[in-house]
Amino acid sequence: MPGNAVLTAQDGEEALAACLADPPDLILSDIMMPKLDGFGLLRKLRAEERTATLPIIMLSARAGEEARIGGIAKGADDYLAKPFHARELVSRARREVECELRQAKDAAAEMKKISLSNNVPPETVAQADPELLGEALHNIVVNAIKFTHEGGCVRVFTPEDNVIAVEDNGIGVNPGMINKLFTADGAISSPGTAGESGTGLGLLLCSDVIKAHGGVISVKSEPGKGSVFSIHLPQPTRKTG
Repeated sequence: MPGNAVLTAQDGEEALAACLADPPDLILSDIMMPKLDGFGLLRKLRAEERTATLPIIMLSARAGEEARIGGIAKGADDYLAKPFHARELVSRARREVECELRQAKDAAAEMKKISLSNNVPPETVAQADPELLGEALHNIVVNAIKFTHEGGCVRVFTPEDNVIAVEDNGIGVNPGMINKLFTADGAISSPGTAGESGTGLGLLLCSDVIKAHGGVISVKSEPGKGSVFSIHLPQPTRKTG
């Protein structure tokens, strides 16, 4: 399926046939549909080897955590109550796709024998949402792994009280691309040093997360020698105790 293409179906059976013929990157399905409802579609897709692991988000007019848990319990990856904001859907879609690649990238590190080191003091506390900051940091680390050659190294450290940085000795970034890395125009996937694929959305998601915290991301890079990606938070990190 071409990138960014959106296909629609009039009912569950039509959707099932389309998904089996050409599995998409993400499925967004109503629960109430003619011929085959959303949960029936979900069961049939999960039963087929080609579509068993596809990210599937269910839509329903039912709101609340109970409905969401019920949808996920039936095998959905996430659940949205209608009406929903378009940005919420885009954010969740990005996370689904990135999550799909995360396991492969963690394995793309072991295969390349890249040394990963965490030099952040264990008593350091960041004034941020732990889940979102963790996701942003993880995306930066896997991006460093992607563009580092076999036997290279990636380290996480805190050069200043309000900064968390990821340094690698990889291929570096072309100076003309640095200002585009965190924009939609620059969200173009490039193969890694071992041919790793990606969506091109990881760094854009990082930028969105850090901006939501009132912070910024900066990059220092020299082609052929490596890069340092730094997350600058408005509230300084601090040490406990």
